[in-house]
Amino acid sequence: MLEHMDDDVAVIFGDTAPRWDDAAVASVHRMLTDALVGETDGLAQIRVLEELKGAICARQAKVTVAVHERQRAADAARGLDRG
Repeated sequence: MLEHMDDDVAVIFGDTAPRWDDAAVASVHRMLTDALVGETDGLAQIRVLEELKGAICARQAKVTVAVHERQRAADAARGLDRG
């Protein structure tokens, strides 16, 4: 799924689309699949996961707005009024 993400985001954001760093994705994947080493490691992972969750939610909101605006523009071009 991640391999198609750049293309999907580029359709929405054009030239301003973010590019995914393979090393960063691999690092997150390792963190999500590796066993916990200890309590300190677990607490650090919880902090990182909370930060990632916040960033992902923020990005999802931005993409949702962009998709909505694009759909409204396409509908308006076809003469559809959503009121």
